[in-house]
Amino acid sequence: MKNINLLPKIPRARRIFLPVLMASTLLFLMLSSTFLYAGHYFKSNLQNVKAQIALTNASIQALTNQRQLDEQTLNYQALQAEIDKLKKKRIDWIPVFEVLSSKLPATGRILSAEIPKDENKEVKNGISAAATQVDLMKVNLKLEFAALSSVADYISLLQRSSLIESVSIQSAVKMEKTFVTAAVNSQYPAPPAKKYNVYEVTLEITLKNPVEKK
Repeated sequence: MKNINLLPKIPRARRIFLPVLMASTLLFLMLSSTFLYAGHYFKSNLQNVKAQIALTNASIQALTNQRQLDEQTLNYQALQAEIDKLKKKRIDWIPVFEVLSSKLPATGRILSAEIPKDENKEVKNGISAAATQVDLMKVNLKLEFAALSSVADYISLLQRSSLIESVSIQSAVKMEKTFVTAAVNSQYPAPPAKKYNVYEVTLEITLKNPVEKK
């Protein structure tokens, strides 16, 4: 005798719903855990990278500070550079400065002298000094005069020299200075201070004798 099952069949969708739900839930939990772990991992790595960058920047700053030179060293290097520049220019400076000083009027004096850092190449007939292997030496001379007429006389005397090609005025500034005479002793007090005008003039002097390249 056969058994007859009179109960209705459970639909296939209902039979697989619970396993699918459990599998989906498990997959969701696994993916969530993976994303959380990955986020934590990348965040930790990012913090490590930032820490390494900060450490590297600190090391670079420390090395930069160590390489920075103090003012005295910088001044010494600048002076040495000027000396080296003069050595490379094969010129006898003694007669040049004899001319510059001997032509000064009694009321004039030299304050400073220097070679311009960037000397312009002389160009004649479309041929540069570099092409002719010749440079014209230039000297910037800072002087002090009691009157502008003395400046004109001084320039005129310099232009007559066989060592000088040309002289041009770069600047001329009128200044007021105070002259104080010290007292000899308590019986003879110092005279009152006197004020007088002077002119500080900067001249660019081009030497006539060329300097040959080494």
